[in-house]
Amino acid sequence: MIKVVKDGWDLGITVDGPHGPPQEVRAGALAVSRKTGAFLVPVCVAYEDAWQLSSWDRMLVPKPFSRVIVRYAKPWRVPPDGDDLTCRRRLQGELDSLEAWAKG
Repeated sequence: MIKVVKDGWDLGITVDGPHGPPQEVRAGALAVSRKTGAFLVPVCVAYEDAWQLSSWDRMLVPKPFSRVIVRYAKPWRVPPDGDDLTCRRRLQGELDSLEAWAKG
């Protein structure tokens, strides 16, 4: 992922990883930002009507013709010398706020 970003590509990373636990920030996205200087842009999607899968992350799939709203938080970078716990808490807080908005 680091090479891909350094080559000029953008990435979309689910911060809870491929196995969870769901909605808990893992280190991957933070490491990519720290090592490349890439911005983190927290994103949340809210669906008017969706099916909920029985997968570990309870993924939602919007139903046809459902309204979908995407909301972004302010982009930021992980400083090269940034504290892992502080950065993880910041990202977790931003994503939790977006999730609360989506459920509200």
